[in-house]
Amino acid sequence: MYVRTLKQSQVKNISKFMSLKNDSIIRTESMLEFDMCFHLEYSPDVVSFESQPQGFHYEYQGKRLPYTPDFLITHSSGQQQLLEVKPLSKTQRPDFQSKFIQKQQAAQKLNLSLILITEKQIRTGHLLNNFKLLHRYSGLHSISVTQKAIIHLIQKVNKIQINQIANSLNISNGEALTGVLSWLSKGALQTDYSNGVINGNSYVWL
Repeated sequence: MYVRTLKQSQVKNISKFMSLKNDSIIRTESMLEFDMCFHLEYSPDVVSFESQPQGFHYEYQGKRLPYTPDFLITHSSGQQQLLEVKPLSKTQRPDFQSKFIQKQQAAQKLNLSLILITEKQIRTGHLLNNFKLLHRYSGLHSISVTQKAIIHLIQKVNKIQINQIANSLNISNGEALTGVLSWLSKGALQTDYSNGVINGNSYVWL
């Protein structure tokens, strides 16, 4: 096994994702990988993740070829898994499919599963936009009086719409939304991220 270091080049555009979950900067080689970071950052089942983990070799047409997965993730169960992130169009080529099967077999020998992720999983629906919205508030460590009032209210009622929070606390809808997004980014509140972009009609709960 070996470690591959990402370096800026004219061919690949290296992006940097600030991850509070890992307390580190995650470097990615494509915008699709960058967008995948949002899913990993806010998935409750993912404890940690890293890009460009240790690589390994696989056999293909009599040759021993090097391969580095895009991500290594650690689940809450402790199980680790490798991810390959690719545009759907590239995954449909016969040579890619043949090589990927060999990569999966090599990963299995290391007691790791290797799965393929495309834009269909990453960019379909509302999840990505909601996670990007949360990320804007992820660096806010101080807790305001309004945020405290919001969490105390939800502790009493358990489940409530964001615009109802504004009415109950006599604050603007914008203040209620900002306070809720801050708590959501910390994992203190829950909502249905797949049910449209988060707005005043969204329900939140503990």
